[in-house]
Amino acid sequence: MLTTTPVKLYLGASGYCTHPEFLTLRGGRLSPVPFPAGFACIIHPVHGPILLDTGYSSRFFEETAHLPNALYRHITPVVYREEDSAVHFLAHIGLKASDIRYIILSHFHGDHIAGVRDFPEAQFIYLPRAYDAVRSLGSIAAVKAGFLAGLLPENFMARSWPVTRQPERWTRAGKSSLLMRSTTSLAMAVCWGWMYPVMQKA
Repeated sequence: MLTTTPVKLYLGASGYCTHPEFLTLRGGRLSPVPFPAGFACIIHPVHGPILLDTGYSSRFFEETAHLPNALYRHITPVVYREEDSAVHFLAHIGLKASDIRYIILSHFHGDHIAGVRDFPEAQFIYLPRAYDAVRSLGSIAAVKAGFLAGLLPENFMARSWPVTRQPERWTRAGKSSLLMRSTTSLAMAVCWGWMYPVMQKA
């Protein structure tokens, strides 16, 4: 049994990048297409509002103003307006940035983490291997991997709750489960499974 806890789910997009469709879709076009920087807000009756990723923010442009980081914004041009931010989105559903206690980071590409500094009260929940894959990269390698370290707050590690164990409820689903094949689904699993024991520390 997965969960019987009723939750609310709000989906948003904080800007988008463009690049040729064929790079992500077999048989896709050569022409550039938009790829929205999606995020989600999960309203949990016990743990409150939880963000899954953050999309872009104006900080992305600050971090990519100079080389080598500027390569990122030129290779995948970004379209973003301040009113598209996750903070503005949350205001429309009656929430403030300070209401967000947890942010689940599915991975560390710029379009997923650019808004994390807008949530100074939030704890960060992620799979260690996702951060380990980028944290020690040199400047050029980091850009190639889509990672901009300056998007993370200075106290990121102090506010981190990396997921280090897999709960029994998800283990029983088996490694072949479709649930475990998608990064986003995995992040949702973190929310309902791994996240629960982690949050008991709060």
